[in-house]
Amino acid sequence: MKNKFVRGMLIYALVILTLGGIGLAVLWNYLQAYEDSRSLYVVSDFMDSLTVEKVIAGSEDLLSGLDLDIQSRASAEQVIRDACQEDFRAVKDPAASTENTLRYRICCGRQPIGSFTVMITDRGRFGLPHWSVTKTEFDLSYLRGQSVSLTVDARAEVRLEGKQLPERCRTATDIPYDLFAQFADVEGLPTQVTYTVENYLGTIQWQVLDQDGQDVTGQDYEAVFLKDNCPEKEAEHLKQTLETFVKRYIAFSGSTKSSARGNLANLRQMIVSGSPLYTRLASALDGLNFGQSIRDQLTELQYNHLIQLTEDLYFCDVTYLVDTTGKKGVVQTTNNMRLLVTTQDGGWKVQELSSY
Repeated sequence: MKNKFVRGMLIYALVILTLGGIGLAVLWNYLQAYEDSRSLYVVSDFMDSLTVEKVIAGSEDLLSGLDLDIQSRASAEQVIRDACQEDFRAVKDPAASTENTLRYRICCGRQPIGSFTVMITDRGRFGLPHWSVTKTEFDLSYLRGQSVSLTVDARAEVRLEGKQLPERCRTATDIPYDLFAQFADVEGLPTQVTYTVENYLGTIQWQVLDQDGQDVTGQDYEAVFLKDNCPEKEAEHLKQTLETFVKRYIAFSGSTKSSARGNLANLRQMIVSGSPLYTRLASALDGLNFGQSIRDQLTELQYNHLIQLTEDLYFCDVTYLVDTTGKKGVVQTTNNMRLLVTTQDGGWKVQELSSY
């Protein structure tokens, strides 16, 4: 009897252990399947595998729309790398999620850079759901730079990333300098152009070179390209010409009826033949008949600009003080004049002038 009882207990214990083992195995498998069915693991695995290179690969639409004459592909990709220095993280979007579909934003630090969707794609053991990442999108359009423009002298060379900007980036040409505004009808004067660039990532670093290839980026471009550049010897001859012309111009402007034609003849000797300037001065003769000054005298002549524009064309800006004696005594006036001076018949002559 005792042996039968012991045997029975052993069999009972074995059955219990077997059933318990089967139950634990089933429970273990269920728990494992349950863990596998949780979407957070899919999200975690996806984020752990996310790299900057995958972000770049997923931004092809953005990269393919860039202007390679402005920014190289390698430079644009580096902008993305620099922008993705912080850790990636997933932020659930409750408004775009349902029971079977979960939507997440991909953020780099606090900056959203894309999104992905996690969906139930099938049912596994115990009818538990199996989640998969089914849609990934990247949006780094916030890195796209705004359209920017730069206005410089037409003779300047403008570069980006060491490459000269193409002509098609010129959005405006023949922009006059304020300094030459009074000579709008004169051909061959220096002008400005505007460059406009877009379709690039990050920020633009312009490089501007002058006619000699010197980097003048960020300087006062008008001062750079319209600086006084006359050689000393030519400058001296030019100053002598200007002084003589200004004196004759003052004499002509202060003419009376009896002296006007003679003063005009003297002035004409210093004006380019056939120039419209002489016609304009001659048309002023009638107005000089009412002159009341006794004597106009040049007291000071200042040379503000002496710029050689071409081989034989010079721009001059002068200020001169004149003492005028009239019925009320001596009055001093300050006058400003801009002139174009050229060479003709072996001498220096005025082509055009404007008082301001």
